[in-house]
Amino acid sequence: MIKRRRTAVLVGFAVAASAFLLPASPASAVTQVNACVNSLITTQASRIPVDQTATASPNPVSPGGAVALSNISSTASIPPGVALTGYRSFVLSAGACSIPVTTHMVIEGTNTVEGTQTTNTVNATVTGTITDPTPANRNSGDESATVDPLTVSFND
Repeated sequence: MIKRRRTAVLVGFAVAASAFLLPASPASAVTQVNACVNSLITTQASRIPVDQTATASPNPVSPGGAVALSNISSTASIPPGVALTGYRSFVLSAGACSIPVTTHMVIEGTNTVEGTQTTNTVNATVTGTITDPTPANRNSGDESATVDPLTVSFND
């Protein structure tokens, strides 16, 4: 019985130790849902899904090790409601529209030497189309918008 208990304890220690000895999993693309604030209504935040990708080197990163990122990019899927808010506020017109944006990312690498790093700021333009069958009433509820995804690249 003592031998069986000792074996079970040793196996338990081996399993626990393996969690610390296994290499970190490779970096991959992630989707984050960000609450982005617009400058028109600063108290309103829109939930915007953002796909983020980068190439990590080395990959995988050893716990506590240094990591460098390259090919950093993000693609934001702006909800139509953001464009409609601009339209209903007389900032955008029906038809093709362009929305200037400013973006950057703060990247956190837990258990790395770097901790967090902020990318450069990128100015870009979101494009889309607003349709309104009754333009005399911008709040009638029959308005619709399509917004093209916005992809930006950041410096390495």
